[in-house]
Amino acid sequence: MEDSGDNLSTQASQKENTLMTETIQKSASHDFIVIAEAISVIDKALSEIGGRQLVSTTEVADLLLDVRQLLSEKAEPASAVAK
Repeated sequence: MEDSGDNLSTQASQKENTLMTETIQKSASHDFIVIAEAISVIDKALSEIGGRQLVSTTEVADLLLDVRQLLSEKAEPASAVAK
């Protein structure tokens, strides 16, 4: 009977490890998506303002806020998983 108890414990541990691995993979996938979106926003803004000598502070602030928003969205799901 001890063998079946050990077997159940091993199965439970394997399920827990599988769930943790899936969570980590989903988180990593989400991280890459958010980073790619942030890079896209930056690249778009750079192409729009690259040829100009002067850029307004409003345009720079808007760009920074867009990037911040994308990166903040990344932090929210991680906080929800931790709870």
